[in-house]
Amino acid sequence: MRNPAAALRLAQRASDLTRSRNPAVLDTLAAARAAGGDFARAVATAKEALALATAAGKARFAREIEGRLALYQAGQPFYEPPTEGSRKPP
Repeated sequence: MRNPAAALRLAQRASDLTRSRNPAVLDTLAAARAAGGDFARAVATAKEALALATAAGKARFAREIEGRLALYQAGQPFYEPPTEGSRKPP
């Protein structure tokens, strides 16, 4: 099941612990913000993640973040597709 409030709380904590310097954590935080409907902050956070990924030479990851950023800019959240054996949300 999806729980945007819990996802946001956990992602924010991870961001705090990494001092907002880990692009993967910021990417997750952006997704959590978008899932909760805070698209303006999701866009800003995704841009931070993109800058860090680009600076670290992670071109493939940067392209993935760009795709999610486009969703947030369009007012849409990003959800990972369900994996084999996982439950689908109601």
